Amino acid sequence: MKKLTFNNEIFEAEKIIKTDKDIIGYDINDNEIFSFKEISDFTGFVLKDENDVVIEFSLPPVTEAERLKNLEDAINMLMFM
Repeated sequence: MKKLTFNNEIFEAEKIIKTDKDIIGYDINDNEIFSFKEISDFTGFVLKDENDVVIEFSLPPVTEAERLKNLEDAINMLMFM
């Protein structure tokens, strides 16, 4: 379980994802349980693990289109080396 601290409040979630403007917490079934939208300054947010060690945010999920584009780019790079 990860813990997000903001404004002296603790928010717990199985997975906490940070995008360029949002922070979203998900439970074990990938249901959204909290979110902070349109954030302009992330300095007040601290993410910790179950041992209270500061950790990095999870990466946002990759869309199918992004995944295919990344695969195509990798194949093209290998073909033209």
